[in-house]
Amino acid sequence: MASGIASAKVTLSYPLYACDFDPNDATRLVVAGGGGAGKNGVGNKISVLDASEPDNLGEIAEAELSKEEDNPTSLAVSKTVSGFTFIYAGVNSSTKDVDKGNNEHFRVYALGKKQKKGSPVIQEVSREQLFVSKDKATYQRILRLSRPSETGIQLGVVATGFGNPSRLAIFDTADGKKSLSARGIIELEKEAEDVDVIQTGPEEYSVAYCDNHRIFLKTISPNAELEDA
Repeated sequence: MASGIASAKVTLSYPLYACDFDPNDATRLVVAGGGGAGKNGVGNKISVLDASEPDNLGEIAEAELSKEEDNPTSLAVSKTVSGFTFIYAGVNSSTKDVDKGNNEHFRVYALGKKQKKGSPVIQEVSREQLFVSKDKATYQRILRLSRPSETGIQLGVVATGFGNPSRLAIFDTADGKKSLSARGIIELEKEAEDVDVIQTGPEEYSVAYCDNHRIFLKTISPNAELEDA
């Protein structure tokens, strides 16, 4: 019996590591991945796919990232500010920079339109280091955003992979002046297997995370105690 669920597929030119739908436009799917650092012939990219047709996926925008740096490992699409949709991603810096202790793993990209042709373009806005690790293999494994809201700031959380120690980094998303504002760090006993965040009040949020055996809930408010990075 044939399935009643419509489906579509597309073949990318790179291994897929992360994806998220645009909360501002449900017909746009943002995907990212690549072959990592080195001359392996596989690029590191972020692509935007048009999912408006139930049986077809078409690429409408693409950004090719540096081959000297790691591939994107996590990704989330934020709200639209001043006509630009912000894309947050985890991309480790080059091995040379990481060896020096400088890993600007948190990247911010703006998705907008060219004035003449009207086709979407992806441009890097900023890069930050939200956490510091003694282990050079540490990377930004998980990235989650609270749902965009007309009241309050959209909160974001990233979790480390291979962290020493493992951490969650809390930040505010773009507000028209800054692409993000770091709030602080939560140190963990064990690496987080999954994370999520919701807004529970005008200035209050709940961050849920788990390891292999336990689930935790942390309230984030202006008075919340967070460590510096």
